[in-house]
Amino acid sequence: MKIIKTAKWKEKIDGGKAHGHEPSEYDVEQLRKGVKIEMEHTPDPQIAKEISMDHLQESKDKKGEKGGKYYDLLEDMEKTIKNRIKNK
Repeated sequence: MKIIKTAKWKEKIDGGKAHGHEPSEYDVEQLRKGVKIEMEHTPDPQIAKEISMDHLQESKDKKGEKGGKYYDLLEDMEKTIKNRIKNK
């Protein structure tokens, strides 16, 4: 039997809405999108993940719960804004 080691999640930022929560608690697709988007604000992927988790916690985008799909909605909003600017 092969044992696969996994890193224990450790927060880099004190506090936040997702303080004390693990990345595995969140919708993996929303978390992936969130990290990509939040990398616009930091060069550190772990900090981007923590920021994403905070936003997902605010919108209750957690596994097994109905959430607002925060990052899907953010992408839709950005597309709408770009279209409005383009069509002015």
